[in-house]
Amino acid sequence: MILENDFSHPKLQVSSGGKDTTLLIQGSNEQTIRCGDDTRENQDASIDDMNWKAGTYKIWVGSLEPGKHWNYRLSAQQ
Repeated sequence: MILENDFSHPKLQVSSGGKDTTLLIQGSNEQTIRCGDDTRENQDASIDDMNWKAGTYKIWVGSLEPGKHWNYRLSAQQ
């Protein structure tokens, strides 16, 4: 994901229909790693954070169950 501007309060959410997902994001400086897992009662992962700088972010969506692959939608908002 490429951010052309700084984001003060980004939120990324995985929507997989309730599958048990994980979310990992490597920051634009490549040294910052953010991880997300279950969101309250929902099994889908999310990250709700502060102050992301403009740049390129690498994103991985995974499953807690080895070998499982599910369709999902990843949304981002500020």
